Amino acid sequence: MRGIDPRIRVVGPAGSSPLLETLRLALPMIDRPTRRRLAVSACLALAISLWESIAFALLYFTLAIASGTRRPPTDIPLLGTTRSSAESRLALIVVILMLAKSFSAAVLTRWQVHVQTDFEARLASKVFRQHMAKDLQRHRAENSAIFLRNATASIGQVSTQVVGASQTMVTDCSLLLAIFVTLVVLVPVLASSFAVFLTIVVLGYMRVVGPTIRRAAETDQRVYTGTLQLMQQAAQGIKTVLAFDVSNIISDEYEVKRRELSRAHATMYFTQRLPQFYLEVCLVLGAAATVVIYNAVESGKSATVVLVMLVAAVLRALPSVSRLMSSFSSLRAGEPAVRNLVTALDLQESLQPRPEAQVDVDTSEHQPVPPTQSAALVMSHVSMTYRGADRPALTDISLTIEPGQSIGIVGPSGAGKTTLVDVLLGLLPADSGDVMLGPLSVASSPSGAWRRQVGYVPQETFLLDESIRANIVFFRDAHDDKVWEALRLARLDGFVLGLANGLDTLVGENGARLSGGQRQRLGIARALYTHPPLLIFDEATSALDGKTEADLMATMSELHGSITSVTIAHRLTTVRRCDIVFVLDQGRIVGRGRFSDLAASEGVFAEMLQHFTVATEK
Repeated sequence: MRGIDPRIRVVGPAGSSPLLETLRLALPMIDRPTRRRLAVSACLALAISLWESIAFALLYFTLAIASGTRRPPTDIPLLGTTRSSAESRLALIVVILMLAKSFSAAVLTRWQVHVQTDFEARLASKVFRQHMAKDLQRHRAENSAIFLRNATASIGQVSTQVVGASQTMVTDCSLLLAIFVTLVVLVPVLASSFAVFLTIVVLGYMRVVGPTIRRAAETDQRVYTGTLQLMQQAAQGIKTVLAFDVSNIISDEYEVKRRELSRAHATMYFTQRLPQFYLEVCLVLGAAATVVIYNAVESGKSATVVLVMLVAAVLRALPSVSRLMSSFSSLRAGEPAVRNLVTALDLQESLQPRPEAQVDVDTSEHQPVPPTQSAALVMSHVSMTYRGADRPALTDISLTIEPGQSIGIVGPSGAGKTTLVDVLLGLLPADSGDVMLGPLSVASSPSGAWRRQVGYVPQETFLLDESIRANIVFFRDAHDDKVWEALRLARLDGFVLGLANGLDTLVGENGARLSGGQRQRLGIARALYTHPPLLIFDEATSALDGKTEADLMATMSELHGSITSVTIAHRLTTVRRCDIVFVLDQGRIVGRGRFSDLAASEGVFAEMLQHFTVATEK
């Protein structure tokens, strides 16, 4: 099971830390509005830290004056020279500054939460659009469970463990820097010694715990993907699962994966909470050692004030250092998710978008489309080879279909029929040649402009767990008169009129409340909803019984002359009424003509007809 794309490695310049590399990889995912908001957030954090440092310094002078270490008048930066009874006034200023700081910090936190959640929504939309913009070959090559993981868990982890953690780090680093600068000004030697001690404590923790966090995060991404895939397969193949009596086996496998996932979660959660306990021990020991050493060097009221300030600084810094170390852990845990999204968004190691990965912004909806209703469909020397294939799927395909004409395309398995349909739909780009519908070209026209000219009826109609109306409209603008017209053409209007809820009737998951024929007719109605000039039936009758197939063939005959149709068929009887039948074999057109003429001639079609006749008689 592929959990993390091995092509993306967090390897940066020599000496760079994994945390910095994670941020470097994540940076292109952060859009400009979010970057500006993060910059504002950092500036606000610095301003709030400045307020707190001023309050902290004033607290020192308040304690010094109250203890008699300093006597008025006393020179205080920014406030000037104090007079008698200054400690009361200083204490009031300290209280006001701390209250203002607390209120501002609450506002900043609300702002940071908004920035993070808005970024998550933007990134999710970007990942989804990027996925939907990929061509059909890439969709077929990728596992849908990986897309679901990237669009859900990975995005949430990047939002929380990268953007959220980065905001927390900036806020807490600003506070710690302000406290450190204040202490350096007041007691430089003591502050510097304690800062060195704290740095060693933090770096030592990350050196020991960092690799464990990363391994747990990679396990989380890999196993979560496997869990999603197992759930999808069980849901999609439930009938086969029950028929083969393997439901308990699948349930056991799911339990194994969930237990492995829970162990990874437990490791990540624990390592994010561990700094609180680790720091308490280290800072208490460090503060105690400092008190002993400082008392041995200094004595009297001055030493007492300094030690009180040191304790106050430690108590104030402890939560920030704890959050800072937890943020480091979160960043390390977010590294695999970042690498997965680097792959999903098609970012190279240089973090520049690949040319083929740019999203095709379809502006065809706002552009006039040339009239194509009475235009001929022309394929000119179309060839196409799949990525990694050793031979073409289509070779030099040329054909012309006049307006209103009905053609059939047949051939043995692997002949290239499905590929031909995908090219006609504009889902696969041809390596050479072109397809034209009047003045519209599949190669040079926006994909949306071409696809809106084509109606498509697949072998298995995909239905939403929604109403009949929603399934026909299929996310397009809804007009009931057009819906009823499509139902009439598909010979399904009588059935819908007899339903209690009519167009509002729910069809069930994937049309579970409809018969096979009704599902296919609903698919035809969907294809006809916009009155496209070209209608493609892709093995649309292969899974139907004889009577249902005959009814659908009658529907197709009724449409003859009013719409150009292409029928891809496995059953040869399906194309008997077509004006022209094209025979494909190994990606080439090896025969064309009327059904009767092809049946009377020798070749691939005659052989197929003979095998079909024998199979039918049996």
